[in-house]
Amino acid sequence: MSMGDRTFSRRSVLTGSLAAAGTALVASCGNSPSGGDAQTQGSAESGVINVWGAITLDRGVQELLDAFAAKYPDIQVNYEQFPNNTDGNLKLDTSLQGGAPVDVFFSYGAAAVARRTEAGYALDLTELAQSMPEAEPFTSSDPQRTALFDDKLFAIPTVYNPYLVYLNQDMLDAAGIDVPFDWTIEEFHEIATELTAGGFAESATYKSLPLAGMELGGDSQFAAGGESSSFDLPIWKQQFDLELAMEQDGTLFPMEQVLAQRVDLYAQSYFLGGQHAFYLDNPATLRFVKDLENYPHDFRTTFRPMPYLERGGQQWNTGSYEDAVQINANTSYPEAAKTFVQFWLQDGSEFMQTAGKVPSSLGPGQGAAAEALFPRLLGDDYEDLFDTDALTQVAFADDIQMSVTTITTALTEIANLRSSLTQQLRLGEISVDDMLGRLKAEADAAITTELAQG
Repeated sequence: MSMGDRTFSRRSVLTGSLAAAGTALVASCGNSPSGGDAQTQGSAESGVINVWGAITLDRGVQELLDAFAAKYPDIQVNYEQFPNNTDGNLKLDTSLQGGAPVDVFFSYGAAAVARRTEAGYALDLTELAQSMPEAEPFTSSDPQRTALFDDKLFAIPTVYNPYLVYLNQDMLDAAGIDVPFDWTIEEFHEIATELTAGGFAESATYKSLPLAGMELGGDSQFAAGGESSSFDLPIWKQQFDLELAMEQDGTLFPMEQVLAQRVDLYAQSYFLGGQHAFYLDNPATLRFVKDLENYPHDFRTTFRPMPYLERGGQQWNTGSYEDAVQINANTSYPEAAKTFVQFWLQDGSEFMQTAGKVPSSLGPGQGAAAEALFPRLLGDDYEDLFDTDALTQVAFADDIQMSVTTITTALTEIANLRSSLTQQLRLGEISVDDMLGRLKAEADAAITTELAQG
């Protein structure tokens, strides 16, 4: 599949991005993605496995573990919760390298999957996935779902995470605004301006629109081939011009306050408190909307797709299939670990819905099937709190084009660089042209350095 002039294929990771991502770990362990040589113990229904994940026990994990224990009483599961940040991921990587025991682990984002797969820490799960209708699609060449590395599957996504816009329906009604489902980025900005200028919201949103990802897909930061960055393309200037304009006219939450208040840690509070009109995120935020104890509110939340670059045009959804589960290639209990992974993807998926986790077995065009999830996904009062028709129409639209990141070279460095320069831009310290010039030069240097090390 291709959109514009960019061909989309998971195979492009083989040109060097995975090797570069895993260089440090490979150097320390010397493994390759082929499976471990640990002494096999236990069976498919007995064993002791240590599972590492970022989701806390109170968000469905404990229920899942209890249900698993009831079904497989002879498999002992020890769950280690780690924060999905730099320190937490370093702790997991260190443990995989030879620290605390790890049998099953979750990798969040393409860079983490790539790093651990190339380092040889991941068991080949191809046959397991092919035996499960929930996971089999990830072994195909479907560009929206494929997770293959060298024609093998080492990580199975567990969550369907489309990106969508949450809107305060009561606020829109009070302002007399009807938001079309095919709204454009110009209309997004116009509506944002009308709501803030009219005093209906303090700011329209905390997050800016990812225009480049919407046009270019999961590898938006890279030129074709992955050997340089794409920050000289016009769409990047369009994205940052819009971001700066929204910062300056007050429709985007001011960067000074973002930094001072650490808004990234609780941004949903502004939307649910009525200060922001929009919230741009994946279905994980559903758990906050239904939590009236911690986020009391009485307005109804509706949904729209990300605004279109061009009405009637085709573009990427910047969400993806995520929360990938992997099995340590060196586990002593591979069969018990496979049983746990299978349970998580099948019977266990219902418990994760309480945390806003839509099973990866669902996807575009499957709104009818998704409606059966609403009681757990949205809570008891979901008809009052949510515009479920809009949610179904937006999150499970037939024409959603999901993004897949296939190039991971210097992703962390580029993310840090973009964050720093974006702050400078929105604080008025540099211009858009200066920002893009530095971003292009420094990102290219980071890519070149990492490829050379690989």
